[in-house]
Amino acid sequence: MSEAVLFYSMMGDSFPADQYIEDAFVALRPVELVPFADLVARREAPGRWFTLPQRIAALKAEILSHPGRRAVVVGRSSGGVAATQLAADVPGLISGIIVLGYPFKNPNRPDEPHRYQHLATLQTPTLIVQGQQDVYGTPTRLPQVTLSAAIRYEEIATNHEFTRPAPDWQAIGKLIDGFQAGL
Repeated sequence: MSEAVLFYSMMGDSFPADQYIEDAFVALRPVELVPFADLVARREAPGRWFTLPQRIAALKAEILSHPGRRAVVVGRSSGGVAATQLAADVPGLISGIIVLGYPFKNPNRPDEPHRYQHLATLQTPTLIVQGQQDVYGTPTRLPQVTLSAAIRYEEIATNHEFTRPAPDWQAIGKLIDGFQAGL
């Protein structure tokens, strides 16, 4: 990587309850990271939750405010949807995406293809680390989900929240190292 890399955190709908995942990532990989809390604090309507389009717009604006830096987004759940949709909409803006727990299908709703259809043609290098017990599904259990060749998909023994059983963060770190080496 010739240009300096800046990491951006995009947490899920359960933020700040899932802050521990961002913290675990930073503990594994001491990198320069724009925390999700910073994006939340800078939005126009404080006190109201981000919709998916608002998160995409906030992430895009934040990345564009750091010219000359390569952007790698660490997405958690719906934050991963925001990151991958932005990458699909604006090719070349994001250099790589790491998603911890992609929400392919909400278990309490009918199928929502907008969550995953763009993954079939995504060109941005992406690593999805998914829990084998994730209630939001896995591509092996959801035949309608197609992943492009740019996506590396790995399953680990945990749930969607990465809590039960507690994941092997060192093993996740090795997956991330291998992925980053190819960026």
